[in-house]
This record gives sequence, C-alpha cells and structure tokens, in this order.
Amino acid sequence: MDQGHLLISDDVIPVMVQNGHPLAVPGYPQQKLWQQSLDYLGMNSSSYRPLFERETKFAVPVHDRFQAEPLPLAGVFELSAAGESPVALQAISGQRFHTLFNHTYQKAMIDRIGIREWHFGMLASFVNRLPMYRLTRPEAGFSAPAQASLIYETIQHQVEER
Repeated sequence: MDQGHLLISDDVIPVMVQNGHPLAVPGYPQQKLWQQSLDYLGMNSSSYRPLFERETKFAVPVHDRFQAEPLPLAGVFELSAAGESPVALQAISGQRFHTLFNHTYQKAMIDRIGIREWHFGMLASFVNRLPMYRLTRPEAGFSAPAQASLIYETIQHQVEER
C-alpha cells in the first residue's frame, strides 16, 4: 500500500467465476499486523484494537486504501516460512492442483455441502490458466519489504511478457 497499491484482502481471498474468468473478491478493509510489523512501520499499537485473544496482533483499518470491487485473478502466490532462509520466489510447476486445494479455506466443508465435483472442476480450470509461485520467507525477522519487492517484480515481468 505504501507503493500506491490498494489492499484487496489481508489473508483469505474468495474467488468467484464470472463468464469463465476467476475474480478475486475483496475481503474486509483492514490489515491484521503483529506488534513487530507495527514497530517496523513506525505505527503505534495504542491506536489499534487487539484481535481476539491475540494481544500482540492488531486490526489496522485501511478504508482509504482498500480495493472495494472484485479484480481479475491474474496469479497465485503461496506464502511459506522456512527457518532462516532468505526471501525467495520460485514458480510452482508440479503439484499445482494440490497447492490450490491445500489452500482452500474451510476445505472440510466441501464434502459436507456436496460440492466436491464442482470444486475440483473449478480448481482444475485454474491450474493451467494462472501463473503460480511460492514465496518463501524466514520464520523470524521482518521481511515484508523484500517479499513485496519480489511480488511486484514478478507481476511487472508478467505484464511485460503479455
């Protein structure tokens, strides 16, 4: 957001399909930030309310920097933490379906409400249409600027290739 982009969601991004095209649906206009992130960004935690049962993670409203309308889903970035590894980005080539299914929110509900076939079909339609990447960060330390930079560079490269 500090680079002029709008937030569409903090963590969970619903996807809907309209005329065969996946759209990222906006979440709620707030970020959830740990105290460490607030400190790094020079923000005072007393200005924000703590999240339920998490006294060091806070709800930070972003109403004026929020993307309120759905956007075309142009790719997928899987976030992972790995020990002391530096921030790195790699294309996901194999296991793409598994990656999408693994990150389905509330996937235990799929069979309960009888939408397994539909859900699998939807994921299968995304697998070869969307670029997919794994963004790895160290488990400790504040690496958000490096992560954002890699994501932005990757998106710019995708746009230039079109």
